[in-house]
Amino acid sequence: MIARGLDAKSRLGLVPIALWWCRPASRRATPEGGLAGGEVAGAEVAEADVEALMKSLIMAIVQALVDKPEEVQIKEVIGEHAHVLELRVAKEDLGKVIGKGGAHASAIRTLMAAASGKEKKRYILEIIEY
Repeated sequence: MIARGLDAKSRLGLVPIALWWCRPASRRATPEGGLAGGEVAGAEVAEADVEALMKSLIMAIVQALVDKPEEVQIKEVIGEHAHVLELRVAKEDLGKVIGKGGAHASAIRTLMAAASGKEKKRYILEIIEY
C-alpha cells in the first residue's frame, strides 16, 4: 500500500489511515468522537461480563483440545489483585491441555494475559486433574 519513493514523513502519514480502514466498520471512530456502531468510545464492558468472557474463552480453547469436553470445568477464585481460574480436566486429557514442554498451557496463559490487558487484572491459570 505504501508506494516506493516516498520519504519517511509521507509514509508515516499513511499508516494511521491504513490502520483505520483495517478495522471493522462497526469499530471505526466517527468524526463526532463515537464509534460507527453507535457506541461511545469510552464505553466499557461490565466487569462480570469480562470475567464470563474470560471463562468462556478458556473453556472453548480447552474443549477443542481434549477428548472428553464434557468433563472440563472452570472454577474462578477472585482475590484482591488476581483472579485464579482453576481448570479441571480428566486425567487422560491432562497431557493434551499442558502440551509438550508446557507449550499449550503457556499459549493459553498468553491468550489470557492478552485478553485481560484492558481490564487491568491479572489472571492465573491452574490446571488440576480429577
